[in-house]
Amino acid sequence: MKILTLVINDDKRVDKLLNALYDAGIEGGTMLDSTGMHHTMLDRDDEMQTHYGILRSYLKRSRAHSKTLFFVEEEETIAKIEQIITDTLGDLNEPDIGFMFIQDVVRMVGGSKAKKN
Repeated sequence: MKILTLVINDDKRVDKLLNALYDAGIEGGTMLDSTGMHHTMLDRDDEMQTHYGILRSYLKRSRAHSKTLFFVEEEETIAKIEQIITDTLGDLNEPDIGFMFIQDVVRMVGGSKAKKN
């Protein structure tokens, strides 16, 4: 088993990705709203506000919400998900798209998939 974690920096890209995954038979992911640490600090740290001033206001207005998606699947399915992500979102090395990483799952308790009739 593997876990693929994807952070999408622009939530406007999410629907297209979810549709592509669903069309490919991938239905078992989890999605969370997320915010980067830098933006959080800009929103609450008085010293950061002093240093960034107008830039802080601009970033707060223009910032898109990010989404974090998790998929725990067998290695073959993770490879399929990774390909769909790349095909749908493009090169994750480009600025402001997002990032993903894949890790081994040592043990998983619960979360078993329902049998399809």
